[in-house]
Amino acid sequence: MKKAALYVHGRIVVGFNHGDAFGKLTEIEQHEFIISGFYDPKTEEFDSDSTSDHFYDKEMILVRHADIQDRSNPDTGISEFGAQQIEKLGSFLLQSVKIKDYTFLTSPLLRCLQTAQILHQKIDVPIEVCPGVMETPEESFCLKNHKDEFSNFDWPTSHNWDLTPESPEVFLSRIRQTLQGLPHKAIIVTHFGTIFNLARLASCDNKAKEIFEQGIPPASAIAIDKKKMERLGYEDNS
Repeated sequence: MKKAALYVHGRIVVGFNHGDAFGKLTEIEQHEFIISGFYDPKTEEFDSDSTSDHFYDKEMILVRHADIQDRSNPDTGISEFGAQQIEKLGSFLLQSVKIKDYTFLTSPLLRCLQTAQILHQKIDVPIEVCPGVMETPEESFCLKNHKDEFSNFDWPTSHNWDLTPESPEVFLSRIRQTLQGLPHKAIIVTHFGTIFNLARLASCDNKAKEIFEQGIPPASAIAIDKKKMERLGYEDNS
């Protein structure tokens, strides 16, 4: 259930109504720029009248899978160079992020699983397989379940997936639903399209614009919270 809320200086203040929320602000905050909206504690969505002030109060690190072996194979693995890329990123994350605070999720496609496995060896945290962050395939195919190969991961099913192309509207709806169900802090190993849309939905497009103008190379990571969006470890992988 959405509640009246105000956003000021990186803080969401909830009340019975907007007047009640205003009364909870500090005297300094009451004279600052205040964004009025509604907050859903279940999904952590802050919804404002302005699309530029709409965001989710989640902290995410979005990792694009490493360089791949075979572009003609829809479920290809990563290359040797890709493994080296993600080793560097894992070392960077281990040194710069409080990893233990995050839930670690990965797409069930092989390139993401292999990327996540290398990160797992580096940072030693449990990994959950999340079908909701899969990308949309260009052509229909049966995705093999790799549970036997990655038995140390937490799998939601032992069945294969019959994947078909999705319209942009259906794909965006799926990503939005996945975003709403994510924990407050998550590291997600996934694909370009998923990263692009998760970032746009979680934060306003203006914040995302500069990051995406630079591209999302393989084995790169983007950190997002309600205040900022930034690239992590990019120079280490260039």
